Formats: sequence, C-alpha cells, structure tokens
Amino acid sequence: MKNLLLSMIAVFTFAFAAQTEVQAQQQQRGSMDPVEMSKKQTERMKENLQLSEDQVNKVSKINLDFAQKRQELRKSASDDRTAMREQMEKIRDERNTELKQVLTAEQYKKFLTQEEEMRNNGGGKGTKKMQQ
Repeated sequence: MKNLLLSMIAVFTFAFAAQTEVQAQQQQRGSMDPVEMSKKQTERMKENLQLSEDQVNKVSKINLDFAQKRQELRKSASDDRTAMREQMEKIRDERNTELKQVLTAEQYKKFLTQEEEMRNNGGGKGTKKMQQ
C-alpha cells in the first residue's frame, strides 16, 4: 500500500512538472518579440531549405511582416478563438503566397511539409524533426 501511494505521488509530481514546463515554453514563445521570432524562423528556413543569400533577405522580410501581423492580432484578440484562428490562417496563407514567389518549387514543397509536421507536433516542439 505504501509503495502504491509513493508511486502515485511520483506520477502526479512528474505530470505536474511536465505541465509546468509546457506552460513555461508557451509563455516564452508568446513573449518573443517579432524581430527575434522572425530571425529564428528565417535561420531555421535557411538551414532546412538551403536558401541562397538573396532568398534569405527576401524570406527575412516576409517572416518579419508575418510575425508583426501575428503579434498585432494576438494583442487585439478577443475571446473569439474561432475568429482569431481564421484571421491567423488568412495571414499564414498570405505569407505562404509570398514565400512561394521566393522559394523554388522543391523548397516550397519541403517548407509546406515541415510546417505541417510542426503543426502536428504541437508547434515549436517539432523543430528537431524538421532537420531531416
């Protein structure tokens, strides 16, 4: 009985610690300013998609614009999560249209695949998988 109780306490402690870590990561991601966010995103894309310097410059501007729009949307967001999600998708579609003009067909296809993997892995948690 004592072992069962200790095991349950250990499981609950672990679950609480894991939840706390996830919340801390989400807060850190949400507090990142658009410039920093776009730099990290551009650097990740540069490595994963083997961008040329010209592409890096163009992608950097697109990512900064996207990050600023996302931040503005989050600041002005109401409690209507459905509306916010729709607006976020519209902004993402606009960014993807711009990226499609800068990236090669192969790079764009790889970008979409990696973006989908990240979404399926819960956001930034899938960045290790992206580097295939």
